[in-house]
Amino acid sequence: MDQNARNSNRIGNYRNSRLRPVESEWEWQLRAACRGTDSAVFFAPAGESRRDRRRREIAAKTVCISCPVRKACLKHALAVRESHGVWGGLSETERQALRPVSA
Repeated sequence: MDQNARNSNRIGNYRNSRLRPVESEWEWQLRAACRGTDSAVFFAPAGESRRDRRRREIAAKTVCISCPVRKACLKHALAVRESHGVWGGLSETERQALRPVSA
């Protein structure tokens, strides 16, 4: 095998092993109460009024309140700094308030 083939093989192996999602880190989503719910409940459409946002967020949080993976969902949203939508029962504004203030 020539050097280019070996390098290509290493890169391919790296891509296959390192860039694939790790199933154990995402399996919680399979048990989420929101599975099958229209994503529009959790994410604001452009131009949404404050009143409509409040109603939508209440509807989303109602789904989240009984979710068996709520903590995992919130942990994920905080870890990746998710800036949109209701995750783990908290809106983007509520999650932002939980982040430490940078000095």
